[in-house]
Amino acid sequence: WKHSRLQIEGIEQILQSMQGMFDEPDAVEIRLETLQEDIEAYQRLISMNWDMIDDVIRSLNGFTLAKAKQARNTSDGQKVWLKRFAKLRDDIKSIVKDVADALTIDESRLDRELGMMKLHMSGLAELTKMTHRLFLEKKEQQHVIDFSDMEQFTMEVLMQEPLRQELQA
Repeated sequence: WKHSRLQIEGIEQILQSMQGMFDEPDAVEIRLETLQEDIEAYQRLISMNWDMIDDVIRSLNGFTLAKAKQARNTSDGQKVWLKRFAKLRDDIKSIVKDVADALTIDESRLDRELGMMKLHMSGLAELTKMTHRLFLEKKEQQHVIDFSDMEQFTMEVLMQEPLRQELQA
């Protein structure tokens, strides 16, 4: 959740880069209005109550940037500038979409992932049991015990009621 919030906050740096582009000689002034609308959209996102998960997810899924006004009669340098500007706007949209996707629970995907985890976990459990059994067999062959074995043997003795009563006496 915190990572998602940080990603959204990172959009501010993209917006600052976009604002800095207007100092360039090939800047297309009509996009200044678009930038202002993008900043307002970002401010709505960042100022929402991030404790209300459903509201945040709804806002992220419904996030859009305003349609940029058409730039006419642009030079080659301005066309390159416009492409860079559009790329940064696409980056913003991509960040918001990625965060929304990460926070949105897809029930079918969740079921598939849980099924795969169950399969892997049961295999891991079997492997652990087999390794433990082989380890115990090896210790028995060599007639050795470790501290954990001493604890287990003591517990087994204490679980037998007559022996436990005798030891308590």
